[in-house]
Amino acid sequence: EAMVNIAASANATTRTAPASHLPKELARLEAVPRESETWLASAAVYILFRLFDTLKVPPCRQLEHLPAGWGILLDDIAAGIQVNVLLQVALRIPHY
Repeated sequence: EAMVNIAASANATTRTAPASHLPKELARLEAVPRESETWLASAAVYILFRLFDTLKVPPCRQLEHLPAGWGILLDDIAAGIQVNVLLQVALRIPHY
């Protein structure tokens, strides 16, 4: 019988339950991050996003000049994409 980890409480502790007793959406989950890992990742994302949004790394500065509020929206989206790419690359570098 297949077993999966599911969130047992709001603080994301895990317990094991038979997959046959779970809704289809939960049965696909393999692991739930611990609260400390989630907090650290969230803090890193927030700090890097604020840094990239403040520094306006290209093309963010050029997007900022678009009319009717589109520049403000799109430069934030571009900063978020840049942070996402940076963290995706960093997470895939082998840690020795």
